[in-house]
Amino acid sequence: MSSHKKRRGMSISETIANMNQGNSNDLSGRNYVFGSFKHSQLSNLMAQDGSESMHYSSSPAVHSTISVNEETATLAGVGVLEGPDDENVVFEDEHSSYEPVSFQEEHYQNLHEDFLNDSSSLLHDPHRSYSTIGEIEEMLPDEANDTDLENQAQKRGHNPSLSRFSKLIRDASMLDTHTVINHCVTKPISYLPAVFLGTLLNILDALSYGMIMFPIGEQIFSGMGAAGISMFYLSCVVSQLVYSLGGSGFSSGIGSEMIEATPFFHSMAMSVLKQLKGREDSVIPTTIVAFAVSSVVTGLVFFLLGKCRLGSLVGFFPRHILVGCIGGVGYFLTVTGIEVSSRIEGGIEYSLPVFHYLTQPLVFLQWSIPWALAIILVIVQHFNHNALIVPLYFILVFVGFHAIVSLVPSWSLEQARQYGWVFESPPSNEPWYGFYKYYDFSLVDWMIVMKEFPIMLALTFFGILHVPINVPALAVSVGMDQFDVDRELVAHGVSNVVSGLIGSIQNYLVYTNSVLFFRAGADSRLSGVMLAAATAGVMFAGPVVIGYIPVCVVGALIYLLGYELLKEALYDTRGRLARFEYLTIVVIVVTMGAWDFVYGILVGILLACLSFVVQAARRPIISGVFTGEYARSIVLRHPKQQAFLQDVGNQIYVLKLGGSLFFGSIGGLEKKIRYRFQEPIFSREPIRYLILDLNNVFSLDFSAVEGLRRIRNLMMEKNCFLLISSVSSTGPTVNALRDAGLWELPEHEEKIQLFNTLNSALEWCENMFLKTYSDIKSRTINSRGKSITKPTPAQKLTSAYDRGVVSSPRESHIFNAATRQVHEEVISSGGILTRGNIPLNLFMATFQVLSKLDESEFAKIIPFFEREVLPLKKAFHNSAKDPPCFYIVESGQVTIDYTFPHTGFKLSTSALPLTAFGNVAVHIWSHRNTVYSSSSTTETIVWKLVHSNAVQMQKKQPKLYNELLNISIRLLSERFDSITSNLLVAS
Repeated sequence: MSSHKKRRGMSISETIANMNQGNSNDLSGRNYVFGSFKHSQLSNLMAQDGSESMHYSSSPAVHSTISVNEETATLAGVGVLEGPDDENVVFEDEHSSYEPVSFQEEHYQNLHEDFLNDSSSLLHDPHRSYSTIGEIEEMLPDEANDTDLENQAQKRGHNPSLSRFSKLIRDASMLDTHTVINHCVTKPISYLPAVFLGTLLNILDALSYGMIMFPIGEQIFSGMGAAGISMFYLSCVVSQLVYSLGGSGFSSGIGSEMIEATPFFHSMAMSVLKQLKGREDSVIPTTIVAFAVSSVVTGLVFFLLGKCRLGSLVGFFPRHILVGCIGGVGYFLTVTGIEVSSRIEGGIEYSLPVFHYLTQPLVFLQWSIPWALAIILVIVQHFNHNALIVPLYFILVFVGFHAIVSLVPSWSLEQARQYGWVFESPPSNEPWYGFYKYYDFSLVDWMIVMKEFPIMLALTFFGILHVPINVPALAVSVGMDQFDVDRELVAHGVSNVVSGLIGSIQNYLVYTNSVLFFRAGADSRLSGVMLAAATAGVMFAGPVVIGYIPVCVVGALIYLLGYELLKEALYDTRGRLARFEYLTIVVIVVTMGAWDFVYGILVGILLACLSFVVQAARRPIISGVFTGEYARSIVLRHPKQQAFLQDVGNQIYVLKLGGSLFFGSIGGLEKKIRYRFQEPIFSREPIRYLILDLNNVFSLDFSAVEGLRRIRNLMMEKNCFLLISSVSSTGPTVNALRDAGLWELPEHEEKIQLFNTLNSALEWCENMFLKTYSDIKSRTINSRGKSITKPTPAQKLTSAYDRGVVSSPRESHIFNAATRQVHEEVISSGGILTRGNIPLNLFMATFQVLSKLDESEFAKIIPFFEREVLPLKKAFHNSAKDPPCFYIVESGQVTIDYTFPHTGFKLSTSALPLTAFGNVAVHIWSHRNTVYSSSSTTETIVWKLVHSNAVQMQKKQPKLYNELLNISIRLLSERFDSITSNLLVAS
């Protein structure tokens, strides 16, 4: 408090006066971030003696439930007993004949201790989850956990590798001849059909992917088809070995190059060619090194994502952006098919000369025949979905082409090469590793390699999106219930790094080929190793086979791939996506086709961000609107206080917020609040307290804080309080509000309050209304004559929180409610309630609204009650374990904890003096676990009606018993309504 008073030592008028007297300090010296804020006249203010500047940047402390409850306890008597200072009611009677009952500690049990000691509750914990491998392994028996055995061996000084080797030797010695033959002969033979299919798929992919790895349409890269195929095979072998030897969780997955990487390779190759004009000898070495470096970069990103367990983050990327990129690849492949088939120089350009070239008779046949072959295959696949259709079809085309060449007398294979129907044959002595000759590091321009880093990152970004999609899809297709995306990312990282270091390219787990491989009978890691060996054998055979491959076969393969990707992106998504998402896919495809692949990805990301902002801005951040008539705290107050608070409750306006408060959504909140404070709405339904509950708010950006500052200025203009609930004093929300200057002036600290829960904020507002009521009562009621005088419209209403403010409709509403309450108080009390008569006054004050019994009848009830002084912070009653008991609070405060079974949810509230709670009879005993505890700060005194005394009352005073029973039922009903409404509001 001392620091607060020190800050408030200079008023605003004094500050302005000092400024008028010649203080020329610059009050507008803010940086860009705070440029749009209202300038504080206390900031950068120099004292007249030249002292350092004063900048008010503090913020009020966050009100906790305990601090608000302490203030609530002091207001228990407001509106209940007579007198201007009735909030400090203390019953004293030195001659009372009722002696305090000693507290029997062993008679009651502490709920918290019972819960902690009850081990059975751990068996049915709905919040318990086992999400990590370590937790699962702890549940397994020791013999099932090989990792523990290895760790124990390592602790004893043994090498785990040697332990595994000895275990392998021990297991091998136990095998019989039949088992050895089955594993070494029978199973490998059974895998031969699957290995043949996998090898055939790799050959077809090499002809379609590897052949066009380099832009062979360019003269300088025209002879790189063989090198591309060898690099493709090498990447396949590396990835296959990494996955099959334990890197992947899939025992029969197939690794191959990503077809989506081809556009990026072409982009890098063309960029290098453009930058090295006049230095043609450096083009191929620089390009091939850039390919290998990109593979290492991709592998490192894969590996780090997997090691850091960030695989789930990759799945957050919008799926429709990836689909758009896939469509862009399909468009690229379609254009590439035309380039490869027509052998056009320089690639496809959208110009008239290119159109004339493509429509020449020979050229038209060269690129249209592969197109016709692809269309025929699509039609065949429409009626037959067998996995062997594609490889058998292209084998048939291959055989048919060579049959035509051999049957036509005036036609030969060499002539077919000259006219562009067959690929040029590489030198006969060209080995599979011939591409390594291009790794001449003396000719590599490393600066250009570094300049291609953005394209490498784009390729990496596109590559990592496939793993979270392919891995779950493959797991479903092969019936694998458990998989680890992070493990697959690590495997991809290792295979790509190794592939790049040995001079090859990127690879990944191919979904389609893996499913076909699995369905053909491959169900173990041995089949994957056999496929790697078969692929290596094809690679060792060398690129001599290229000279016999018809261009129409490769062209048809490329067309088929392009068609399938375009169909997946543009046709299959029609009617399944929102209009904006489908438009995004189309824009990405067009951008990639017309400009550049990297630009297409950037456009897709920008559109995704725009889509997110638009959708988030359209989603209402206000999840609930309540007034204090319905949104009430769950503090157990006297019925007279509840009636007054119900009357003035519409001056509390609660807005429950949810989602993200950012630049796109804060405008809607501000518009809603400004509408509510417009005339004549504000005059008809005035608001004193505006509560913004941030319980479900996930994030708060600078624009949102700026919007809250404008709302603050509106509250200052309307002389209202702004309450922000469900925040923590050390949380990011409070720090952001404080750093942004929400509390610039001392009055801001008074008018803007923070609370850790919504219930605390509501309780604080109710306390302020009760203070106002007490203040109005003390100023308008003559302590002797009880005469009521209503102030003139210009008269000022002073209260504990509102001094010096001219009367308004809001204040008139409070005054009228207080006046009505005072009238009822005077009439109901009738002059009977006087101090110094315990417990009669206590009973009559507590039940004066709940019962019409007179003084004599209340006197008959008192002997059945026992007075008890409770020790500090002690649970004295548990409704689920103890017999029913009815309590009246004389002084202190009682904490009530409601525990809801099977949910673990706990709701805490408090009971004030002059209130009653509990059960009278067994048949209304609630089986909900409710624990009553005494205050932790002040002595608590209660009067209790134990079950045995209630039975005696039923026999001796049945009328009074029934009256007390009706009171108990009414109180229980009111508590049920209060708790239910609070749960609905707070949820």
